[in-house]
Amino acid sequence: MSTVRQVIYISKATYDFVATELNDIAKVAARNNKLRGITGALLYIDHCFIQVIEGDAKSISELLTKLEADSRHCEIRIISDRIEQSPHFADWSMGLILTPKEERKIVVGELRSAARATRAEKVGSSVMPMPHTLAMMQRLYETDSILQQARN
Repeated sequence: MSTVRQVIYISKATYDFVATELNDIAKVAARNNKLRGITGALLYIDHCFIQVIEGDAKSISELLTKLEADSRHCEIRIISDRIEQSPHFADWSMGLILTPKEERKIVVGELRSAARATRAEKVGSSVMPMPHTLAMMQRLYETDSILQQARN
C-alpha cells in the first residue's frame, strides 16, 4: 500500500454536543470520507474534538479546508501532520470514539496540554504531546476490528 498523509487536530466545540448529534456527524463523515478514500477517528470530550484523518494528500487538504469552515467548532490546532506507511484506522471511514470513564481525566489533561503546546509552536510544525489519548483511540479501534471479525 502507498503512504498516507495523517493529520491529527484538536478543536473547540462551539456548543455542547449530545450523543445523537455526534453519531450523526460520524455517520455523515463516514459516508463522505468513504467516497474520498479517507479513514480516521473522531473523539469528543470536555467540549473539544480530537480527530485523526488519513488519506492521500489532496483529499486531506480538501477536507481540512471544509473542516476549517465548519461552524460547529473553532480554534482548530493541528498537532500532527505527517506521512505514514499505512493508515492507523484503515477499516473506519470515520469511527466515533467514546472515552472510557477511567481514562477521561488523562485524556482531558492531554488535550489541554496539546492546546497549550500548539499555541506556542510555529505554524507548520508537528507537536505530539498526547500519547495516551492516541494509544487509547488505537486500542478502541483494534477492539472494534476484533469484534467485527468475530461477528462475521
